[in-house]
Amino acid sequence: MTCPTFVGRGPELRRLDEAADAATHEGRIVLIAGDAGVGKTRLIEELCARRRACGATTAVGGCVDLGDVGVGFAPLIEVLRSFRSQLGPDKFDELLDRSAPELRPLLAGGRDGHAALPGAVLAHTLALLDALGDQRAGAVVAFEDLHWADASTRDLVAFLARNLRTAKVVLVLSYREDDLHRRHPLRPLLAELARNAAVEHVQLGRMTRSELTVLLAGVGGVVPTDGVVDAVMARSEGNPFYAEELLALGGTGPLPLTLRDAILARVARLAEPVQAVLREAAVLGDEVDERLIAGVTGRAVHEVGSALRDAVAHQVLVLGADGCRFRHALVREALYEDLLPGERQRLHETAASVINARPELAGGPEHVRWARLAYHWDAAEDQANAFAASVRAGVESETVGALAEATTHFQRALELWPRVTDPEGGAGMAKLALVVRAADAASHTGEPAQAVALMESALALLDENAAPPETPALVLERLGGHRAAVGDVPGSEQAHQASVELLADAPPSEVKALCIAALGRHQMLVGRLDEAETKLREAMAVNATVGSSAVQINVLSNLGAVLVQLGRIDEGMAALIEALRLAEHEERASDISGAYLVLTGAFIVTARYQEAADLAATALSHARQVGMEASIGSRLACNRAWALLCLGHWDEATELLAAAAARHGDNGAHAAGIAARLALWRGDSDEAAAYCDRALQAPNGHLAGPERLAFAADVAAGQGRFAHARALARDALAVIEPTDDLWVAAVVFAIAMQVEADCVDAAPTRGPRAEDVAEARAVADELLMRAHDRAKRLTSPAVAALPEASAWLAVTEADHGRAWGRSDPDRWAAAAKQFDTLLIPYPAAVARLREADAVLRGRGSRLRATDAARIALATAERIGAKALTDQVRLLAQRARLELDEAPAAATPEATAWADLGISPREEEVLALLAHGRSNHEIAKELFISEKTASVHVTHLLRKLGVASRVEAAAIGQRIGMGPDVRPQPVS
Repeated sequence: MTCPTFVGRGPELRRLDEAADAATHEGRIVLIAGDAGVGKTRLIEELCARRRACGATTAVGGCVDLGDVGVGFAPLIEVLRSFRSQLGPDKFDELLDRSAPELRPLLAGGRDGHAALPGAVLAHTLALLDALGDQRAGAVVAFEDLHWADASTRDLVAFLARNLRTAKVVLVLSYREDDLHRRHPLRPLLAELARNAAVEHVQLGRMTRSELTVLLAGVGGVVPTDGVVDAVMARSEGNPFYAEELLALGGTGPLPLTLRDAILARVARLAEPVQAVLREAAVLGDEVDERLIAGVTGRAVHEVGSALRDAVAHQVLVLGADGCRFRHALVREALYEDLLPGERQRLHETAASVINARPELAGGPEHVRWARLAYHWDAAEDQANAFAASVRAGVESETVGALAEATTHFQRALELWPRVTDPEGGAGMAKLALVVRAADAASHTGEPAQAVALMESALALLDENAAPPETPALVLERLGGHRAAVGDVPGSEQAHQASVELLADAPPSEVKALCIAALGRHQMLVGRLDEAETKLREAMAVNATVGSSAVQINVLSNLGAVLVQLGRIDEGMAALIEALRLAEHEERASDISGAYLVLTGAFIVTARYQEAADLAATALSHARQVGMEASIGSRLACNRAWALLCLGHWDEATELLAAAAARHGDNGAHAAGIAARLALWRGDSDEAAAYCDRALQAPNGHLAGPERLAFAADVAAGQGRFAHARALARDALAVIEPTDDLWVAAVVFAIAMQVEADCVDAAPTRGPRAEDVAEARAVADELLMRAHDRAKRLTSPAVAALPEASAWLAVTEADHGRAWGRSDPDRWAAAAKQFDTLLIPYPAAVARLREADAVLRGRGSRLRATDAARIALATAERIGAKALTDQVRLLAQRARLELDEAPAAATPEATAWADLGISPREEEVLALLAHGRSNHEIAKELFISEKTASVHVTHLLRKLGVASRVEAAAIGQRIGMGPDVRPQPVS
């Protein structure tokens, strides 16, 4: 009952064809959305058929509906099998071994004792598609039914969406819109894909009446009457699958009210043995395996085969590459729901027993088999077997890197633990070990809150059972790390401190050294650098007796970072380079990536931004190869983006930050904070504000990092929300004050002082000037005193060793003068020179603008002001700083500085002013009158004397034919010169 020809969908198919053509040069992604039965699968099948006719390789994989049980990477497994079938086992194995060996565990019989690294499947899938695209450009890979996608598949899709551009393939994704409830787990991924400009979205709607007529004619072999078309159109509402099912009933008599009734009515026309086989097959999944059905039902294989052939002939089932499947998932759902509860339970129980006895019938690698067993035993309400299968499914999911599914299986096992007899025997491990595995898996998949809850339950288990001190110490060490990831800084420190105290009297051991080092790392991350150095050296002394290379790498990495931040650059860099050398020698992938991360951070702190950007690129490549881009790779991306931001390479930084900020948790918030600063520097205040909201999303009510709070203050000040900006800056200072961190502190003080100086500059447009200015200047004085105290406390050698911190402290000093109306051009020139030396163009250009402004306000050399403004303008235009460009041009216009600009063409408004005899300078005076400025304020804004300003106002009143300043101001406001168009202060 399927139309033999492809009907309609011309525009959608053309878009898919165009994407496939474009994929011969670079990777493309197409997302197809539509209701159930609307024709998503048929559209993908038609695309694949057309591309195969052109010699392209195509592979389609579907997500599996097993309720709450996940089968990690289900569509990818199907795609790999399809590639293997098309390329041939030998060629495929060669391609896999060369480009993506971590995918081998996903193929049945291909594990060979190998366990995939966390996240490795993501990177190796991309590598395989890269290699495949090089061999056969324009290949089509489709993942269907993403509404049933397991968490690992969702992670894979998100990863490919960010990185597929280099692979010459087109990835087609489909999902049911009508299945997405408000909290559906696919929704966050769809939101991320919606923001990705590289993803093309195809909305597949219902058919028109004319298209439906052609469809029905193709199905029935004759053109249907208008009455049949109208009836089917009314009941199906243009849904092609519904229409085919309704027409299959013959078109006579009353049509069923629901699709489920229509499907069951069609099935009821088949012989009873065929109906029974179909109902039994519905329990087993969309893919129909006659051997499994025979094993479950006790029927002979030839009897099952005969029933399946009959079902295929009546289009209830359709043939695929590896057997047959239900023509639509709705058919299987209707048949499954038609079973009595007792029938379902019996069939699930039998299916589990058969798969357990004959593993080859599971149709996949070990993690698939155990996931199916867990599903069937759970549905059969056999808790003991469901428990054991869930544990094993979690363990096997770990081996293929499907950690999200491992977490789900482990969590289900923990729920069943108290309900079964001898759970330790069934699990093959103690409950504590199971909890720790579940927490580690949750942490690796970006769910630190879940990991915290699990590890806190592990502490309760320790209270119940006596254990050697090393066991609770390790639990506390892990708990401290997970608490830090959710922003619980006090809780993190408490756990780390407790782990060290437990082993205070214990002899040296690897666990003791690890716990001490973890506390030292925590102290480093919260900025207590002196304490961190002491603790890390203590860990090193303990490890000298033990000789653990893992602990040595850990200690050297963190100690090196501490020493660099304290200004002992050479000593710190030597430790960091030694940590990287040892990690590479030991071939420890996670330690190598960690060493790269702290080394790039050290380059940033010492303002060696080009080295930081280059090393971060190498580190990101390594993280992708070992499957860690989703974890430590996101921090590396932030480091590279920050370096590029400072260097003025903003386009690449924007791309990196957009991908990183889309991630969940603290890593995504950290990237959003940097993205907010970049958007502000570009001049896009709306985008900056949106990123700020994301950056300040800290769980459990804990404050975000001080730099994020300071960046948010910068954005708020740029929008004229000075009270809010001051509050954010105060929060940032509260976080940074108890720390020894000079580099971040210098940035925070500079932004906080800029907020107050901008507040003073903007005061005349915001109400009572004296009150605003007095408050801003009082805060500025306090900030300057605290900044001086910070620099003294951390000693001048540390300040000198961290040149960017020194530059930001110079900006703080200069902006304090601006807040008091005595901006010193020499201070600004010195700050600009420091940033120029460090090759950080944006703050250098801002300082040059401030220098020019200060020179003009002090009636200094116009030549000096022109030179400073010209340098600021050239830099701002080169790096794309729109707001700064506008500010420089506005200053030049008001001060009549020549910056070698071409004269602008006369506008109708300019011609009108000329007809009235109003000069450009008088036009500027009118704009300031519209803002309510006094003669004194006009003189200050335009760098002229107060007497000259008074003359301009007198001439303007005469030319406009008005008697007072108020009337002139009203004219200015009517023509759009009011306060709402005043440019905002430079950030």
